[in-house]
Amino acid sequence: SFFAYFTETILHEISHVLGVNYVTLPDGTKTTVNKTLKDLASAIEESKADIAGICSVPLLVKEGFIPKDKEQEIYTTYLAGMFRAMRFGATEAHGLGVLIQYNFMREKGAFVFDAATEKFKVDFAKIKDAVRDLTARFLTIEGDGSYDGAKELVAKYGLIGDRATWHL
Repeated sequence: SFFAYFTETILHEISHVLGVNYVTLPDGTKTTVNKTLKDLASAIEESKADIAGICSVPLLVKEGFIPKDKEQEIYTTYLAGMFRAMRFGATEAHGLGVLIQYNFMREKGAFVFDAATEKFKVDFAKIKDAVRDLTARFLTIEGDGSYDGAKELVAKYGLIGDRATWHL
């Protein structure tokens, strides 16, 4: 829906400010998160902004900023938007970031393929925990300035698999 997509976009942009900009490395060197995450900095940051924005939805519902009846609509639109953004592919920051989120959510059972309808759906009982867990991972990677952590996340979740297995 327009409401859900617009809300998600606003929350994404606001969430870019979450986390740190500078880190101190184990050897005492102070540097930027972007420098420590190197070629993965943009993908990690774009994905962090997506997922942290979605992570804020339950709080915004609780506080009355988002109507309760729109919460599931936002999660469903979040999933639908991934199929649009995946077209950028794994070599572009937004595309790679979405692949990481999509594959993580599938692994956690938050996104499932319904073989009877041949459609994807959100498991509303699992989505909040999965979103929280992935948000924590991105914020920790950025907070630690962990290039190795970013590489591990990309290696595990930043893949475009065989379309025939997307529903498994």
